[in-house]
Amino acid sequence: MTANAPVVLVTGGNRGLGFATVRALNAAGARVIIGARERKSGLDAVARLADDGLVAESVVIDVSSDVSVAEAAAEIGRTHGSLDILVNNAGVLLDPVDDTVEAMLDPDVLRETLEINTVGPARVTRYLLSLLGAGARIFNLSSATASFATLDHSSVAADEVMLAYRMSKSALNTFTVLLSKLLADRQIAVNAINPGWSRTDMNPRSRVLAPLSPEQAGRHVAALILAAEVPTGQWLSAHGMTPW
Repeated sequence: MTANAPVVLVTGGNRGLGFATVRALNAAGARVIIGARERKSGLDAVARLADDGLVAESVVIDVSSDVSVAEAAAEIGRTHGSLDILVNNAGVLLDPVDDTVEAMLDPDVLRETLEINTVGPARVTRYLLSLLGAGARIFNLSSATASFATLDHSSVAADEVMLAYRMSKSALNTFTVLLSKLLADRQIAVNAINPGWSRTDMNPRSRVLAPLSPEQAGRHVAALILAAEVPTGQWLSAHGMTPW
């Protein structure tokens, strides 16, 4: 890590794909801040990296709380003065295993999923925006299941209804495109990332069927985040652009 290393905040960086991304970013020389909802979870993640000779720090940030996000932004501002890259990774998959229509339309599940997966990134961006200057980057972690192309019956994801989750990620994609336009004058790049299907605890089926390990997906995501040049208003993946 050098004095010129980019300062990167990864929300939900204490576990799963987020932690794998943090590890890959850190190994590539970035100065990484792990955003975790609970202090202990963040500190545990920092300790796990330290065991491998990697240095990171953590900040408490609950993406569903204005107070928590504002406090995290203030802490990062005091410690670093500015932020180079914001990675909105924190997310949930709360859709019930019971795939009855009534279960999938549970208002509480829809509301909480959208609050964390869609409103959360908007909230974090709002409070961190003052720390992001010209040349900064914002990445929103999306999902291939958010693509309208996967609604086609020929897609392997067609049968994965996950109504609340897919709705939230499709809305996140819209947020990404519109935010890229709003921040164009500030020269801040805003993109979504399709990390690929990896074996995480978020979806039980993925632990059996997904082709990528979290570490592989994390390396793909980190490479996109730290690329020498990035576009704006696009949906990036290791294989090029993902169709909306």
